[in-house]
Amino acid sequence: MSFLKAFCFYALLCCSSYTIYAQTNQDVDDVVSDLILLSQEYINPAAIGVSYQASAGWYTTAVKKEQWNLELSLQGGVLALPDKFKTFSINQSQLRNLRVIDGGERVTFPTSIGGTDISELEGTINGDTFRFDAPEGIDQDYVSQVQVQAALTVWKGTTIIGRFSPRIEIKETSYNTFGVGVHHNLSQWFNKNTSNFSLGALIAYSNFNVEDTFSNINVVIGNLNSVEVQGDSFTYQLTATQQINKFSISGGLGFISSTFDYEVGGDGDLILSILNTVLNNTSNSNSEFKADLSLDYKIGDFSVNSMLTFGRFVNLTLGLNYNL
Repeated sequence: MSFLKAFCFYALLCCSSYTIYAQTNQDVDDVVSDLILLSQEYINPAAIGVSYQASAGWYTTAVKKEQWNLELSLQGGVLALPDKFKTFSINQSQLRNLRVIDGGERVTFPTSIGGTDISELEGTINGDTFRFDAPEGIDQDYVSQVQVQAALTVWKGTTIIGRFSPRIEIKETSYNTFGVGVHHNLSQWFNKNTSNFSLGALIAYSNFNVEDTFSNINVVIGNLNSVEVQGDSFTYQLTATQQINKFSISGGLGFISSTFDYEVGGDGDLILSILNTVLNNTSNSNSEFKADLSLDYKIGDFSVNSMLTFGRFVNLTLGLNYNL
């Protein structure tokens, strides 16, 4: 009888442990699902805005340049942040574990480029309740960026371009970019006569990193304090230039194709491992159309130019260029 009692006690202990383990796992899975939804909605507008800014300023003119012409540029960019990208809304029913305290059925949160409104959320893991404040935004109407660029014409109006932007920090958000591109003059192949109108084609690749640090979020089995996006963006564009004396008036129509990889930072191997494993298996891509309008004025070996890039975001680039 003692053996049977011991066996029954052991079986009951195993069943109880399995039930607790299964419940804990389900709670963790539900919390992870909610955090991924909120994290992507929170950081995506910043990543898309940076991809717009990274697509701007790649050329000053579509006119064919002489072989081995080198253009060095110092550029500053200002990206306007539209109100429609400063918030996102979800239904409480979309959340599997978390709930917004004192919130209605539909709740609005600030994005990373939004305001400082605070919403408090609550969740449970195996009966333990935790609360945290949703991350705030940078509360800005625009962000600015400085970058250096070099463009070398190597063969038949084909220009190789490289650029770099140091890390920019705005409150708790930071980002940086670098990229390479190729701009080719098309007019030379079908317009043999001297003309003040030129066509070109541009392909550019940009790599950018956006990181947002926020107040510590304690979820019982770990702490979360940042979300990072590593982005790859390709710009495909047709360009056109009309020369009028020392002025070059240019325009372009293009397409931006971006992919984003996410990583959440903090403490706690279990929650971070689960979150980032799921995020790594989550494919997130974005496609945007955009247009450019620019003006370049030549002063000897120097030129000054401005470019307005617009689509869902609007970016203004100002540049000082030196041609060797």
